[in-house]
Amino acid sequence: MQTLNPESLKSSQALVNEYKGNLFEFGMANALSRILGLEEQFLTSLSGLFKAKLVFYERELRKIEPKLIHKISVWAFNAADEITHCIKFEVKNIFLVGKITGGSHNDVWKEADILLKGKNDNEIFPLSVKLTKKDAFVNTKSGGIKSFYTQYFSQFENSINLQNELNGLIEYQFSQMCIQMHKISDLSPSEQFGNDWDRAGLPSLPGDLSLELKSVLLDFYKSIRDHLFKSLNSFYDQNQKEFAKSLCPLLGQGRGDLFQLTCYYKQLDGELEFSHVSILNSENILNALENIQFYQSESSFTSFEIKLNPYRLQIRIKPMNKFTTPSYKVNCSTKTCAIY
Repeated sequence: MQTLNPESLKSSQALVNEYKGNLFEFGMANALSRILGLEEQFLTSLSGLFKAKLVFYERELRKIEPKLIHKISVWAFNAADEITHCIKFEVKNIFLVGKITGGSHNDVWKEADILLKGKNDNEIFPLSVKLTKKDAFVNTKSGGIKSFYTQYFSQFENSINLQNELNGLIEYQFSQMCIQMHKISDLSPSEQFGNDWDRAGLPSLPGDLSLELKSVLLDFYKSIRDHLFKSLNSFYDQNQKEFAKSLCPLLGQGRGDLFQLTCYYKQLDGELEFSHVSILNSENILNALENIQFYQSESSFTSFEIKLNPYRLQIRIKPMNKFTTPSYKVNCSTKTCAIY
């Protein structure tokens, strides 16, 4: 039996996620069109090139995850049936506006993948859809750490000062990490990873580090995590309502009228089965104000959670690519066990 290395496994899983995500987007839109009596109109609006893409996704996913390919349309119909109860007008048109169309999410529709429109201009229902395993976190936002506070928490007066403080901390702690790693590796101390590090054949990816070097990297991540944890706590203490509004984009709610549907599946006796559907909008987030809790696990040096019962937002520090350059991002992901 062929054994895949970690990078190959990651690549294979990334393809599965891409193909199943694209097929689920289409499956959801198609199921909604069927339920709402618009299937013929919706299908005839799709181009030949788009339909060829669907055939490709199905063929490739069948090679990697044959058990999954037969379930997606069924789960999409289950999920579509759930979301129709949230639509308050008669739908006249259904459009795919997400990545499956060949573009990307834009500033108008934000995270929406499907757009439902009624007769009147104000009758709009933007919908974001995701398919994932039960108990898994779903990525919702990822951005550079050097503008994280000023981009998402700009309404707080001390956001600029805290951002400058965080950027200075990263610069200082990164240089200290470099010095420490060079000493451990029997190299001349240096505040940056350069030619000496490369010539010694030392790694630039976190997964390739020795346990001793990885411990130094994790301490560096922890210093950043602690600053994020403390700062977000301070924003919450200043104004709970404004803090909840700030969390909306991090939870994948870039528009106030956006609905975010996540369909969860599970493995039972070797078979993939439908688990549940969760539906999140900005109203849910604001209603969870009294239940917001910050949770920091000592076993995780890179992340912490904000719990808005029953939703969980995980905030994690990650390198943009290689840890040897001082470019890091904040990765946000969510999960819930709630059934709408």
